[in-house]
Amino acid sequence: DDFFVEVDDGSCTNVASITFTVNPLPIPTFVSGSSNVCFGDTETYITQTSQSNYTWNVNGGSIVPGTGESTDPSVSVVWDGTSPYEVSVNYEDANGCTAVTPTVLTVNVNSNTITTPLPTVEVCN
Repeated sequence: DDFFVEVDDGSCTNVASITFTVNPLPIPTFVSGSSNVCFGDTETYITQTSQSNYTWNVNGGSIVPGTGESTDPSVSVVWDGTSPYEVSVNYEDANGCTAVTPTVLTVNVNSNTITTPLPTVEVCN
């Protein structure tokens, strides 16, 4: 968009224009990583590459050390906590823009507990 500024000091008038570019805000997405895991599993989540200032947050799990850094488009999570289970990401794009809110992925963490007794199996020697 072009904007014009007119300056008049009473004897001279000058007009200048300036062009503004309005960039769209990024919308981070998850390009890899399951939303269905078992309790205690480690899952890696990946978002768009070539961005900067990544911000990863996890509820209900723990981030594996050495992953999820501000320069890292991926994070590995051990799902070992209590619900809610969520992983979220935000980043700064090449235009210096950041999404207003992070993108949140809700994760379904299934129990490893067997709730039904196993049948008795008879074996002959």
